[in-house]
Amino acid sequence: MQQSVWHTAYGDIVYWQHQPETNKQAETVVLLHGAAMDHALFAAQYQAWVQKYRVLVWDMPMHGASRPFMPVSMVQMARFIEDIVEHESMGAVHVVGQSMGGMVAQYWAQVAPQRLKSLSLIDSIPLNPRYRSKLDAWALKTLPFFTKLSFNERAIPKMAAKIATTTAAQAYVAQRFRALSKTELTHIMQVLAEGINSADKMVLNLPVQAIVGEHDGLGKVKAYNLAWHAQEHVPLHVIAGAGHNANMDDAAAVNVHLEAWIDKASQRRV
Repeated sequence: MQQSVWHTAYGDIVYWQHQPETNKQAETVVLLHGAAMDHALFAAQYQAWVQKYRVLVWDMPMHGASRPFMPVSMVQMARFIEDIVEHESMGAVHVVGQSMGGMVAQYWAQVAPQRLKSLSLIDSIPLNPRYRSKLDAWALKTLPFFTKLSFNERAIPKMAAKIATTTAAQAYVAQRFRALSKTELTHIMQVLAEGINSADKMVLNLPVQAIVGEHDGLGKVKAYNLAWHAQEHVPLHVIAGAGHNANMDDAAAVNVHLEAWIDKASQRRV
């Protein structure tokens, strides 16, 4: 993976990309990780796609190597990834967004609707406000406060167990939380809460699928996905035994759904 840096007035964004040597016409896939994680969340995806797709993955602003970084909104993050993809002359792309990354992806679809060929959301939520109650919105507003109040070393193992089901994935999650200060994590939760609560009706005029871990117990993620599937018939795949980081807990199962969706959308656009 070739590493690059995108300079902004808020901080530097680090990203990586790979072009298959034997397939210069390969479809391009952009991977957007979730809150508090980094690009390595998708290691089992981009390593499997070395010869199949052109891949771009980043450390989201305020995360991983893209720190220090001033707090920015999810719509601003969407503008940043659009700028990077435009700079790299990638044309239309397929997007995979996990958790908060899936929310940034939905904003991206509003910022540059012709850019996205397909969208796969992993343990994320639809941003259309029809799925959130007033109580949900209030609970989100309290998220930064409770993060600041409760985040400490003792809490990290419990947080990791809530997010992932496999030992390896839990170890990764714990590592990422330990890399962040309480202030950094609080700022991330503030951006997350505001990004969800300020979202207006999201128009997604492109192929969209949802993937969720069977044991995803983070907030109402699974409930929102079930409602989305029931009300708008968005294809939903439940990954047996997986948690919120389903693409790490069972990469093989998730990759099957991702590849099938990307390949189907590619054929539809021909």
